[in-house]
Amino acid sequence: MAASTIPQDRRLNRWVWALVDVVVLVLAVFLSACLRYDFNLNAALTRPVAALAGVAALAHLVVGAALGPYAVGHLRGSYEEIIDLTKTVPAWVIPLELLTLLAPWDLGPRSLPLTAGTAALLGMFGARFVLRAARTRSDPASAAESRVLVFGAGEGGRQLVRALVRDRSSSMTPVGIIDDDRAKRRMRIDGVRVLGTSEDITRIAGQTEATTLAIAVPSATPELVRSLRAEARESGLETMILPRAEEMLGHAKGGELRSLDPADFLGRRPVELDASAIANTISGRTVLVTGAGGSIGSELCRQITKFGPRKLVMLDRDESALHSTQLSVTGQGLLDTDDVVLADIRDAARIVEVFEQHRPDVVFHAAALKHLPLLEMYPRGGMEDQCARHAQCARCGSSRAGQDLRQRVDGQGRQPLMRTGLQQARDREAHSRLRRQGRAHLCERPVWQCPGLPRISHHGLHRTDRARWPDYGDAP
Repeated sequence: MAASTIPQDRRLNRWVWALVDVVVLVLAVFLSACLRYDFNLNAALTRPVAALAGVAALAHLVVGAALGPYAVGHLRGSYEEIIDLTKTVPAWVIPLELLTLLAPWDLGPRSLPLTAGTAALLGMFGARFVLRAARTRSDPASAAESRVLVFGAGEGGRQLVRALVRDRSSSMTPVGIIDDDRAKRRMRIDGVRVLGTSEDITRIAGQTEATTLAIAVPSATPELVRSLRAEARESGLETMILPRAEEMLGHAKGGELRSLDPADFLGRRPVELDASAIANTISGRTVLVTGAGGSIGSELCRQITKFGPRKLVMLDRDESALHSTQLSVTGQGLLDTDDVVLADIRDAARIVEVFEQHRPDVVFHAAALKHLPLLEMYPRGGMEDQCARHAQCARCGSSRAGQDLRQRVDGQGRQPLMRTGLQQARDREAHSRLRRQGRAHLCERPVWQCPGLPRISHHGLHRTDRARWPDYGDAP
C-alpha cells in the first residue's frame, strides 16, 4: 500500500507545482501588460491580453509535461529542475512571439510574449528559491544529540553542511562554520554562518554550545588535524573527520563523519603487509626477537605468533618487560620456558651462547635506545650503545651458527645487520638535531660508522678498530 501511494503523492506534488507555475505565468502576463501601458489598467486588462495569458498557460503545461519539469519527479528547487524550466519557457515563448507578429489575431502588444515569458521564468525561479530556503534553513535551537561546528567552508564543508541540514532524521545539526580564510568571514552556507577561524574555536564553542568539531577538509594535513584536535580537546569537543575524496562514493553525507583514526596523522596511506611473503619467511622457523620487552619488540612478538613460527625466542634484559610480553603472547606469564631469554645484547659471550642454543633462522633486532631527548644530551654514549648492540648481532650473524640467518635476512648474505625503518627515522632525526646544535662532526657518517666509534662490516668489527675496541670482540 505504501509503495503505491508514494508515487501518487509525488505526481500530485508535481502537478501542484505545475499549477503554481501557471498562476505565476498568468500574473506575469498581466504585470508585463501593466508595465507596457504605464500601469493603465483599462489598457492592460483586455481580452487580447487575457487570450495571450490563456494560450501561454496551455502551451507551458503541454511543453512542461513533454520535456519536463512535470514529466520528471525532480527535487523541487534542484539544479536539474531549474535547467528543465529554462528549456521549457523558451520552447513556448518563441513560437508565441512569432504567432503574435505574423498571425492575424490580436494577442495584445507584440513584445508581450517575450517580456511576460521572462518575468514568468524569474517568478518560477523565485518560488523555488523560497521553497529551497525554507527547506534548507538550519534550526540551531533544535534538540539534536550533537551540535556540530564544521571546520572548512570549501566544497567538502558545503556538502557536509547541506547534508546535515537536509537530513531531518540526523542526530547532528550544524551550528556554525569555522575557516581560516578570513575572506570567507560572515559567509553563509544554507543558513549556517562562518563564525571565525581556528583560533576562535573555544569562544565559538561556548557561544553555540557545540559538542562536536567536524573537520570537513578531506585534504587536511596531519599537522592541521593534530592542531584542531588539541583545540577541540581544550574546548571539550569531540573531534570527527570527513574521509578523503577517494574514500567516498558521490557526495558527502552526515553519516560519513567518523572519529579520528591513527591513519589521519600519518600523512600517507597505511602500509598493507604482504601476509603470504611474511608467512613464507616465518612459518615453521625459529625466530629470535631482541628487545622483546619493548614497545616495538613486544608488538613484533604478537604479530609473529600469528604466522606460526616453529619457535619464538623472546630476548630482553628486563625481566618485568619479558613477563608482560609473554603474558600478552601466550596468555600466561610463568617465565618457565626456554623461549624467554634474559640477556643483555651487549654481552658478547651470552649472545653467542643464545645463538648456539637456539640457532635462529630469522632475527628481528629491536633492541635499541629510543628516547631522543636523553640521547641528544649524551650523543656519544647513545651511539656507543647502539654500536655495541649492532656489533654483537654482526658477530653472531657472521658465525657458523648464523650462516643461514644471513642468507634468509637479506637473500644474498651480504648485510646481516638490518635496521628497521623506525630506527632509521630516529637516526635521521638525531643527525638533523645535532647539525642544528653545531655538533655535525658526530654525524658525518651513519651511526654505526661514527668517527671515534667502532665501524661494523658484515664480518663484524672493522679490522682497524679491533685493537681500539677489544670489548666488542673479534669476528670469528
